[in-house]
Amino acid sequence: MKNKISYNRVNAVLLFIVMSLSAASFYFEYVEELNPCPLCIMQRVCVLLLIPLTLSALCFKSQIKRRLISSTQLFVTLAGMGFAGRQVYLQSLPPEKVPACGPGLNYLIQYFPLKDIVHAILFGSGDCAEVQWVFLNLTMPTWSLLGFTLIACLLVISFTKIG
Repeated sequence: MKNKISYNRVNAVLLFIVMSLSAASFYFEYVEELNPCPLCIMQRVCVLLLIPLTLSALCFKSQIKRRLISSTQLFVTLAGMGFAGRQVYLQSLPPEKVPACGPGLNYLIQYFPLKDIVHAILFGSGDCAEVQWVFLNLTMPTWSLLGFTLIACLLVISFTKIG
């Protein structure tokens, strides 16, 4: 029996997943009016970066280009897992150990030096520890971490299907 799982099929599923995650992030911000924290924004950036990468993965036939794109997809996915994992960690801290809330990202960009902005984005603040939404007893960053983990697993499968 011929193997039905191909590189393009895995990437088509990936495209559906990243488009769904992207749509969900905008739904929660603009319809449910949940304000994203810096770590949420970085997770969204990772998902948004995966869209053109996955589209290009569907277009290229060269093994070298496919390996390069798959590696880049995996790097971006691992970064998203890191941001989501950091937020899950912050949300698991007892209230007295949560870092202080900082100013909003727009304020940071306008008035603070780049190193402070990068620190706030990469490590989060007390804002990132706030639980705004729960489904099936899992917080939004936990769902995000599960989504990035699924994407990483599919990318490993995709990588094995090159050539």
